[in-house]
Amino acid sequence: MITKKKLNNFPKFIGDDRRKLGELAFVHRDKLAAQIRSKEPPAPLHSLDSEDAKIPVFEEGYNFEETLFSPKVYNLWPDQEPLWQCPGYHVDSGETHSYGVLSVKSLRPLRKRVAHWMGWENEANLEDSEEAKQMLDEGARSQAIVSMFTTLCAQAHSHGFTQYTDITRPFTSQMILSDGINFYFAIGQLNTLAINIDCDGFVNPRTNYIRIEGPHRLFELYDEKGDYWSIEEELDANNKVQRKAALGLNEKVLERVTQMLMKQ
Repeated sequence: MITKKKLNNFPKFIGDDRRKLGELAFVHRDKLAAQIRSKEPPAPLHSLDSEDAKIPVFEEGYNFEETLFSPKVYNLWPDQEPLWQCPGYHVDSGETHSYGVLSVKSLRPLRKRVAHWMGWENEANLEDSEEAKQMLDEGARSQAIVSMFTTLCAQAHSHGFTQYTDITRPFTSQMILSDGINFYFAIGQLNTLAINIDCDGFVNPRTNYIRIEGPHRLFELYDEKGDYWSIEEELDANNKVQRKAALGLNEKVLERVTQMLMKQ
């Protein structure tokens, strides 16, 4: 007698629970260098009813089956740690400043990882390799997307919203990512939590938004006199970008940091 296993007894995805709804039981455990929170939410970039909140993520006719991977593909393995939404504070802690205004994330671990992938013992050659710089850039942008979404997702859950009781107001935050020299600036807005509901008749036009600027270098050279030198970019009469060395740190980086600190 040959016994056939019923496929419907298996979860839809690895990590799914026994209801087989396609809900992945995993959490992103982030490490931030600093976080600034406020009692009041930052001003939204746009309303939930605007067209900016409905910008398509994928092209029409995109085959989603090609991007449905097991969490293990992304090195997300099961462990015994508890899962909870914790945007820098516990929900039941009585925290009064529950809205994240600005987060700071270090890219130093990423630099070490890129050097390891390149087979180097240290990071000395990273700035001279186009391949390594590309990996660093793509990795930094990926970290910005993941960290921004999980931070805003946790904030929304802390305020009582879920994928089944979707947000009724946007959640906005900012992030600075840096290895000490290269700076990335990101601003994002959570427009929906209902992004993984596979249900006939359910259509959610809203998408989440993030904008990433960078990399901007804080300085290019530190000379023997103890002076910092940076590169300034200006438009000439023909609207062509002209680059020149200037004494001091990159003012654009300092201005952008100040803008993010002052945003309300």
